[in-house]
Amino acid sequence: MIESEDNFALMKKRRYGNLLIQVVCLILALQVSMLFLFINLAYFAYSYLWASPHVLITTEKVGEDGEKLEFDSMDDVLNKANAIL
Repeated sequence: MIESEDNFALMKKRRYGNLLIQVVCLILALQVSMLFLFINLAYFAYSYLWASPHVLITTEKVGEDGEKLEFDSMDDVLNKANAIL
C-alpha cells in the first residue's frame, strides 16, 4: 500500500521479473561472461521499478461535481493485466 485516505487506497504490486530468465542469466554469467549479470540486473530493475502496476481502489461513486464515476469491472481489469503479461 502506497497511500490511503478515507475514500481510496493506492496500491502497487511489486514485480521481480521472470524467475526462469533470471536463473538462465545467472548461469550464463557464471559460465560465459559477467555481461549476463548486468543484463540480469537491468531486467530486475526494469521489472521492479517500471513494470510494477499501480491500482487505485475507491469507495466513491459520485465525483466532486456530482456526476457518476465510471469504473472498470474486475473482469476488465484482469483482462488488461493478462494482456500486459
